[in-house]
Amino acid sequence: MNSADSAARPVLLRNGSVYSTADPFASAMIVEGSQVVWVGSEQAADSLADNRMEVIDLDGDLVTPAFVDSAVTLEASEQASGLAGWGIAVAVDVACVSRSAADPAQSNSTDASPVGTRAVDTGDRELTILRWPTAGLTDIGAGTASTDAVPSTGSVGWRAVTGDASEADLEGFLTACITDSLRPALVVDRPGTGPVLRTALEAAREKLGVHAVNASGLRLEFAKELTAAEIQAVLDALDGFGFSVCMDPATTPLAAEYYRRGIPVALGGGHTPLDPWDAVKSLVNHPEPEQRISARAAFTAATRGAWRALGQGGPLAGQLVPGAPATYSRWQVEALMVQAASGTGASWSTDPRARTPLLPALEDESLPVCMSTVAEGRELYAR
Repeated sequence: MNSADSAARPVLLRNGSVYSTADPFASAMIVEGSQVVWVGSEQAADSLADNRMEVIDLDGDLVTPAFVDSAVTLEASEQASGLAGWGIAVAVDVACVSRSAADPAQSNSTDASPVGTRAVDTGDRELTILRWPTAGLTDIGAGTASTDAVPSTGSVGWRAVTGDASEADLEGFLTACITDSLRPALVVDRPGTGPVLRTALEAAREKLGVHAVNASGLRLEFAKELTAAEIQAVLDALDGFGFSVCMDPATTPLAAEYYRRGIPVALGGGHTPLDPWDAVKSLVNHPEPEQRISARAAFTAATRGAWRALGQGGPLAGQLVPGAPATYSRWQVEALMVQAASGTGASWSTDPRARTPLLPALEDESLPVCMSTVAEGRELYAR
């Protein structure tokens, strides 16, 4: 995919491994325009190949859905342009847009650019940055969040730190976001926030209806200062309400607990850009054995799960199956395997007959090296 007219030609990637739930043993994939149109075996690829196609020999490399960094502070386009080299095709910028926003995960920024989708120049290519900016909690409820307070098409939502906010402040924030069809995100930074937040959610549900609140896409993040017990207390208080959690793989005291409770999870570090495979490895080897998760669960949180938590991209985003967006990364890997959480048994069979897709081995082997990243058929990065 290195010529100007190649985007118009079908592209056959073959002689590698393709991470796909449609065919766990796939070694080839065909991309046409912005979509994946086929995944399958080398033998099937031989029968489909023709002279219209650009053929890319993967030389044993692995192709996976590209990663999503679900929370990062991008203070300069130069910082964003390097993300594609980590296999990240989309990032969610949570930079502050209000001096009254006090995010414990980042330094305050006074960037007051409009909320929405923006593209960062990476040469003649563009990296998509979604906007979920951090503003003062009461600014949102009062409608005075930024100098460009009207969000543009493609926005994710508003993000705020709970601090010692009252029930009324939290309810005002939630109501304002939901009324404007924007997703609310709350960074919980104080112990004991759970009961107040529950009361605020109940008030919003009374005002807007059960369906509106349940479908709001509420996301929670927890400040790194909170202990596992303090986070669990918040989760207990919110039992019965739907929300997702964005966790920092490097600092989160909980991981497997979210899965045990059926809470959708995404990955993002807040101020520091995500190193995707290092993040997966950190969660597989979490310092608390009971909080370790499998490589597959961690990988999904940074791909398919991230898209679902954002409510964008369509039902096939974050997958490599026919009809899905052609958003993927190519990796040079040492070995592939089904990797359970360190020190635990697998929650599914590792027998090949179980048809579980393989991921890079992350124990003693070197981390995968990104060779290229493609977003909807457009090459963002090539090594």
